Amino acid sequence: SHAYFGVDYDILWRTVTEEIPPLLRRLKDVVSLLEESRE
Repeated sequence: SHAYFGVDYDILWRTVTEEIPPLLRRLKDVVSLLEESRE
């Protein structure tokens, strides 16, 4: 069982706006490289 006592919306917003976009770009690059290597 997990206990959650609240959400820090500042951390959540910073993660969504600053951390996730660069991660998505990197993942797209990795997928592209994998697709190229399969050709």
